[in-house]
Amino acid sequence: MPKDEKPAAKIEVPPLDPEKALTQAKTALEKAWLETRKKLGARPEYEKAKADLESARARMVEARKIGSEAELATASQDYFAASKRVSEMTKEAAANSPEIQAAEKELARAENELSHTLTERKRTAHAEAEAARRAEEEYDARGLVLLLKTVQGKRGEFGGEITGTVVNRRGVTLSYAQITFILYDGSGAQVGTALANINDLESGGRWNFTATTFGTDFVHYKFSELSGF
Repeated sequence: MPKDEKPAAKIEVPPLDPEKALTQAKTALEKAWLETRKKLGARPEYEKAKADLESARARMVEARKIGSEAELATASQDYFAASKRVSEMTKEAAANSPEIQAAEKELARAENELSHTLTERKRTAHAEAEAARRAEEEYDARGLVLLLKTVQGKRGEFGGEITGTVVNRRGVTLSYAQITFILYDGSGAQVGTALANINDLESGGRWNFTATTFGTDFVHYKFSELSGF
């Protein structure tokens, strides 16, 4: 290659969509069968079997019209015999057709690929739905989880309290865990904090906490921090 000649850029071909790949595989198989049947139709023995099949069918119809059970039985035997010959020749032609064999193999591959893709789509959709649910219902501090829907605030004559549930999903017992909330008055100004803590929170354990406000009156509160070690 000359020094001033640049190598050809590599063209990335995106993978074919599984649904489209399956449709193309089905179309290819249909075309392969069409060509095979055309070749099969040119064989005299196949044409004779088809003619015998049609003749037997017509005789069966006529036998039913005239009510001849004997003719109906004979025509039915001839029909099934001709049908068997047509079926056997068709199977033989398919088995000897490289185009049909290749198309059937590609169809099976496309079906498996689509099945795998649909399974992955369902798995991904489920994972995304679960992640969305957890984001709405849980706050996860590295496995120390606050169940958001359990959190409630209650005001009293001498301050108030905030209650809820925390679950330890870290897989180890935590020597200490603490949760903190920020307190606000009616104007939105911060007036203090409420906190709760626990010792030796077991792995998988549920902590039903009560964070007291230490006599501070509040109107609104906001979750601030969850930690443990």
